[in-house]
Amino acid sequence: MSAERVSAISGPHPAGPLRLHPFRGVRYDTRRVGDLAAVTCPPYDVIGPEGTGAWERAHPYNVVRLILPHAAGDERPSPQVAASRLSQWLATGVLVRDGEPALYVYEQQVGDSRHRGLLGTVSLHERDEGVILPHEDVFAGAVTGRRDLMAATRANLEPILLLNRGGGTIDAILDAAVCGPGASEPQVTFSTPDGTSHRLWRLSDPQLLTDISHRLAHQRLLIADGHHRYAAYLALRDEGALPPHAAASGLALVVDADRFAPHLGGIHRSVSALELDWALSATAGAFSASCGGEEPVTNLLRDTAPGRFVLTDGERTVILTDVDRERLAAGIAPGRSATWRSLDVAVLHEVLLPRMWGADPEGDRVAFHHDAADAVRRARATRGIAVLLAPPALSDVFTVSQLGERMPRKSTSFGPKPRTGVVLRLLDR
Repeated sequence: MSAERVSAISGPHPAGPLRLHPFRGVRYDTRRVGDLAAVTCPPYDVIGPEGTGAWERAHPYNVVRLILPHAAGDERPSPQVAASRLSQWLATGVLVRDGEPALYVYEQQVGDSRHRGLLGTVSLHERDEGVILPHEDVFAGAVTGRRDLMAATRANLEPILLLNRGGGTIDAILDAAVCGPGASEPQVTFSTPDGTSHRLWRLSDPQLLTDISHRLAHQRLLIADGHHRYAAYLALRDEGALPPHAAASGLALVVDADRFAPHLGGIHRSVSALELDWALSATAGAFSASCGGEEPVTNLLRDTAPGRFVLTDGERTVILTDVDRERLAAGIAPGRSATWRSLDVAVLHEVLLPRMWGADPEGDRVAFHHDAADAVRRARATRGIAVLLAPPALSDVFTVSQLGERMPRKSTSFGPKPRTGVVLRLLDR
């Protein structure tokens, strides 16, 4: 193990303690809305503008109308519209607040793959405290948008996803709560069209909650999904516009990555107005290029490994393999750790895009895509190329975050993401 990794993961974090607080969750009344699959949806940042309408059509009370709300004739999200809807849905009993504070065990299962976490409100910590660790940079505009929505609705409408490596810290407690002798039936059970079953239990016994709190107090948590929402939590806290007890924490799902290994995917890029042959010539000497042949891009992507970039304009596909890591590293700003410098997304953002292709990694020419097919479609439409990336190793994500570094924006896609609308949190009621 490298010296930098040993220093990053050894010893207790310097600040704390971490707290996961119970809260009075807000949930849909199934007697009013029916199947929860129709009123819940994925997180806001994976839906995209094209998908909003489909979720709106799924049900008049679908939660997308709160997290991506639009006023009539306006394409921009409207926090005031969301606030009005939330108040109406609460007043008419579409959404109902639980009677007493609780932590919630939330489970997602597809086939034999099960992921289980603990949903509560997590204490907020600055980056240099080493308690809650971001691993990606954020877009200021996206943080402002989430902050404005939370301020208008006075609610956390969807949880962030946090990972710990607890080595079974609370496993026995959760196992006993959901499947041990005397375990209660889940309060929520539903299945979504993607084949995922969702279950939710409430934990409200005071002694149990105290035990969980003590066991989590000195854990370090990685922000796997929700960097912009976490930054918005901090902004709301610092502004002092909310009651201190409400602003001091944010809604989060905590999952033990050692017990329930997450799926980690790469986030792809498309670059407009970039001709494939010109892009290849600009990389000469730093990469070797091989033809992707007739094999579908999806198959090539499945086989993509670190140090291997798949480039396509929608007609032809080329695979770049790193053959001169030292030359590429010379283009990366000094002061970065060896782990950070080895990341494909770092090579893309520091060398390929700005130095070889003349494209600002955060400019209008570059778009981000969770789905490779979307990246290829945009490449075709904009006379550009798609750059398909392998995900980084989970251990590298933890190492970078624990060293106090951040990957470029939109470097990872963790899953499964918690379904939005299963539990909401009111901030001042």
